[in-house]
Amino acid sequence: MSIRKVLMLLVFVCALAVVGYFIFNDTSRTAEISNTLTVKDIKKIAAEEKLLLEEKTRELKRDNTLGEKIIENELREGNSRLEGVLALIRQGKKDIEFKARFVDQNGDPVGNAKVTTSVSGAFGLQNPDIEIFFTDANGLLNVNGVSGYLLRILDVEKAGYIFKREDYNFYSYKDTANARLWKEYSDTPLGIPLWKVEERVELSDGYIKYRIKNGGGKKYTLSLLKEDTIRRQLGVVEEGGNENIAFYFNRNENIKKSSRRDKNPWSFSMGFNEGGLIEIEDTYVYRAPVDGYQHEWSVDFAKGDADWVNVVRKQFYILTVENGRKVYGRIDISVIGYSGLNGDAVFSANYSINPSGDVNLTPVK
Repeated sequence: MSIRKVLMLLVFVCALAVVGYFIFNDTSRTAEISNTLTVKDIKKIAAEEKLLLEEKTRELKRDNTLGEKIIENELREGNSRLEGVLALIRQGKKDIEFKARFVDQNGDPVGNAKVTTSVSGAFGLQNPDIEIFFTDANGLLNVNGVSGYLLRILDVEKAGYIFKREDYNFYSYKDTANARLWKEYSDTPLGIPLWKVEERVELSDGYIKYRIKNGGGKKYTLSLLKEDTIRRQLGVVEEGGNENIAFYFNRNENIKKSSRRDKNPWSFSMGFNEGGLIEIEDTYVYRAPVDGYQHEWSVDFAKGDADWVNVVRKQFYILTVENGRKVYGRIDISVIGYSGLNGDAVFSANYSINPSGDVNLTPVK
């Protein structure tokens, strides 16, 4: 056998050993699945296998007569590991029993909803199978008759309802602290919310981004329904104004940049002459609260604060006044204390307003 063929076969066998070692490194332990295998462990195993491959390659180059013996040993060891991997794959495919109950924002069950799931084989070594289920009249999803390692809920469809895709992943065993097991919901269903659309409405959407060239606590005001505001991309705002929404930055004007190491002080506040804002914690953001709004929201970081950050992002429901009428909406804001734009402060926001004055924020699209 030529040294080239010997080397090629050796590389193939050792590559197979690396794959096997990722998952299974002791055929005597096929009855148990490791719950502690981490990325760090896998990298360590791969590094060890790489060193082993390099050493055996050097041996082969020194003495070609060792080739047949090395390959014979590697094939025997590789076959043993492969048998272990296959056994682990078989054991990783557990019979799944999982229940979930789908309800709308009013607590009513969502029956006859189409639920698209994927079921993966052991540890992602097999391609996932797509499985379709339907909820019963009580909104109950009952997954059974399938087996695998990972169950994912990919989508939920029913006319007149909105489903927000989140981390609906369920495992046969706990490989991380936050992993959820499907067997935890074999008897008690997991509650999953959907949003029942009552009516879709035309919203006024906009994006603003303002650059503040100083930090002296000056007042800036804005209207979210004015055309010059909606079309504005990046600009320097002028002090003053008498619009309903006002915002302030407060920084040391002599400081042009900051970092987690410097932790220089800065603060920001946004307030409303009439109305106010409520921080959003809802899964679905299609109906603004009628009341309960606070007039101002702010962040304040002293120099060296342990929780100091340079960028703050928040989402709020808002109640404001436009053209003499109270209107509801939602706004996603981003506030940067010290930006890369000459160290300026930056305030930007995406927002949607219902100009009719209704609390409904369900868009037409």
